[in-house]
Amino acid sequence: MVEEAIYEAADGAPYEMALHGHEIYEVLTASDAEQRLAQYIESAPNRYLQGLAGLSHLVKEYGDKRTATGSVYLKAIGKLATELNLELLRRERLSFLLQGLTAIALLPLLFTRPIEAWASHYFPAMDAFYASTTGWIVKIGLMAVVWLSYVLLRNIQELDASPKPTGRKRWEKRVYEWPWMRWLVHRFGPAPGSREADRMVKLLKDTASPLRLEWLYVQRIVAGGMAFLAVLGMFITLHAASRHQILYAPVKPGILFGQLSPEEEAKAREAAALDRRIIDRVKEVKHRTEETVMALLRSETPTANQDDKLRAAARRIMVKLTKLDNQYVKWWEALLAALAGWGGYAMPVGVRLFQRRMRQMEMKHEVDQLHAVIAMLADMDRMSVEHLLIWMEQFARVFKEPLQTCLLHFEQGADQALAQLKEDAPFVPFVRTVEKLELAAQSLPIREAFDDLKSEQAYAQEQRKQEYEQLIEQKAGWGKWIGFAPMMALIFGYLVIPLVVVSLHQMSVYYEQLQRIQ
Repeated sequence: MVEEAIYEAADGAPYEMALHGHEIYEVLTASDAEQRLAQYIESAPNRYLQGLAGLSHLVKEYGDKRTATGSVYLKAIGKLATELNLELLRRERLSFLLQGLTAIALLPLLFTRPIEAWASHYFPAMDAFYASTTGWIVKIGLMAVVWLSYVLLRNIQELDASPKPTGRKRWEKRVYEWPWMRWLVHRFGPAPGSREADRMVKLLKDTASPLRLEWLYVQRIVAGGMAFLAVLGMFITLHAASRHQILYAPVKPGILFGQLSPEEEAKAREAAALDRRIIDRVKEVKHRTEETVMALLRSETPTANQDDKLRAAARRIMVKLTKLDNQYVKWWEALLAALAGWGGYAMPVGVRLFQRRMRQMEMKHEVDQLHAVIAMLADMDRMSVEHLLIWMEQFARVFKEPLQTCLLHFEQGADQALAQLKEDAPFVPFVRTVEKLELAAQSLPIREAFDDLKSEQAYAQEQRKQEYEQLIEQKAGWGKWIGFAPMMALIFGYLVIPLVVVSLHQMSVYYEQLQRIQ
């Protein structure tokens, strides 16, 4: 009385599981149980509930079987619970090893300003560096490292989660409906049936992506366009900031170390204001010379000034004018913006390649889970290879697409479909499992084809435990490298290396002045 057992278990279960228990009970007692089961399997949140519903339906329809070790149904539920507990332990262990790494990756966003204030206070030359174009580029590069590390960490932590279906229409689909975007996709995307198109489709399948090929190229075009515009806008903004820095930065005297006194700071700001007035007037002059600037300086400062001071001020203003004339988008900056656009265009593919690499680490784990599914069902009567493949397809994530293709072609020939399955998923442990399915499809009963699963059960459990430890440690190692990369970039790229470069530059200028004095 499977349905009565499910009903009694649901009454004593927590709220969330009670909902699923009553739903499974309604599936088992419905007149159209097959259709209701298919609907429930489509909407169930995980494969373990799907397995419980499917096992219960099989036993209700065909009855339980008593073996020397007890009920087949109870043994199958025990194996299902064991798989669920292993999955929970694995996720908890991985979550424990990766906990806090996302926060560590985001910490540099909070410390950029304090580090900048500290360095500018104790090393005044660093203030000019952080306000320069190079300083802004370093800061933007640090933000890019933080963002990329955050994205990769999220992919590592959420790898096992299946794509969440949403009722909302995907933005890629809406954008693809625009005529000009569709034209771009057809121009940038590969031709249907080409090797590149097959490679991209295989990549989407390997990562269980819900995107179509056209939607992927919408993502790539939008990401490339945004990266190009962002970098080009960054250079335009940096040139505007450089112009502001040239015009409004206080004119400091020839000191190299320490800070200016309040009186010196006021004089430096007055000199900067004088330079701005002269620059505004010189802009209207076609032929700019030091004499022209000196004449304007004499008109601005009617008090008597020494010619050497006026000439030094004129040279300073001419240098500023040269720098201001140089503040435009140069060809190499446009080239860098184009390269950034290419990088943005390639980024969606790069993220999915990373996801596929992470998923490949999960292949052996999934094969072990499929072996557990086979062990649950092998002793049941009326179990065929096709039904076994259906169950494997429901539990699979990495091998889901090859199993679906095999099921589509199974009725046309079991041998050809299983041979194609081995070609579509050439992972050695999975190929060995498919070879046993071939034996079961030809002559042997399923329980005899997979008899070694029982004989090697103890060894397989120990091996599986060791492989889980290695997999978790490998993922944790990747996570630590990625999580601490932004902090290393903050310490060395934003503080240590700029401080060393600025100090060396200051020392070289200092020695040049000492040589002039001698």
